[in-house]
Amino acid sequence: MPLDRALRASLVRCERLFSQREDPRDVLVMALRHAETGAKRLQDLPAGSLVGTSSLRRQALVRRLRPDVRCETVRGNLQTRVRKLDEPEAFDDGETEAPRYDALVLAAAGVARLGWGERVSQVLGPDVDGDGMWAGGAAPGGEGEAHRGFLWGVGQGALAVEVRRADADVAAMVRAAVEGRPAALACVAERAMLRGLLGGCQVPIAVCSSVKAGAGGGSDAGASSAPSGHPSSLSMRGLVMDLSGTTSVEREQGEDLGGSGGDGAAVQAAGNAAWARVRARGAVSRPAEEAAAGEAAAGEADEGVYADSGCHMFAPSDAALRRATAAGKALAASLVAAGASAILGDPTAPPRPITYGNA
Repeated sequence: MPLDRALRASLVRCERLFSQREDPRDVLVMALRHAETGAKRLQDLPAGSLVGTSSLRRQALVRRLRPDVRCETVRGNLQTRVRKLDEPEAFDDGETEAPRYDALVLAAAGVARLGWGERVSQVLGPDVDGDGMWAGGAAPGGEGEAHRGFLWGVGQGALAVEVRRADADVAAMVRAAVEGRPAALACVAERAMLRGLLGGCQVPIAVCSSVKAGAGGGSDAGASSAPSGHPSSLSMRGLVMDLSGTTSVEREQGEDLGGSGGDGAAVQAAGNAAWARVRARGAVSRPAEEAAAGEAAAGEADEGVYADSGCHMFAPSDAALRRATAAGKALAASLVAAGASAILGDPTAPPRPITYGNA
């Protein structure tokens, strides 16, 4: 989902709604030839091993944890990438030999959605330390020296639904049906951080976030199930690295959502009311003149908040999403103040061409 407002302006003004989030972490998938050696962790790879990933973020994190292994881009969909790992000879071209990858680093969400969980040899998350072992106890919002964990990409594991901002009834129905409140809060905060850094594909930027519930139970932005209580607090950790992984800036940010993290009953009521209106008029689409008026009104609604978050146009009463956006902005400012600008480069320079980045 692009953060560029110019692209958005050339299309249709949209509201973005996030469903429940799949596991946002990364995973290590070993080549089948390593199965008999017992190698399962990043730590187990011999020096000089070749790790494949198209993500600059993942490459920098691998180099940060294992500077003695090599990283190389691997192209293709997930099925093609795994085949390049297991059957590299099938991709030899005449006298040119295809890379012999020892392992791939992939998004846990994609692997899970394809049902390939048995191929995962190690989950790489915020609590994995420099030895490739689980550090235990490290968590977003903690204190002390910078962690050496494997932070995920902004919005990783989340699916978003775009709805025209003028179609308020459609947005209400979709939100009632699919939106996961912890995922929405976490993704808005993460994208606000990325926008505050003017981040893109050329600089490795990583994040982890956790949304905790108040009375009624705990929750996490990466969980696939809904929380049993309203989200009440957000904690984040942001990381900006150079391509080698040797230079980095890392900071943390917390935000009290003030008990306003979400009201499931109100969301469902709004969705039901929208469905009743749709049924009454006999069509989802509104008359052309009514839709045009709604689009014009939406175009004047709180553009500043959209610019900050790159996601939602917020209702004035949606204090939690506004606070999540503020947390992401604050984390970006903290990273810049700590020296991230030296890594990110001149924000006024002409835009660079898009390349494979945090995919």
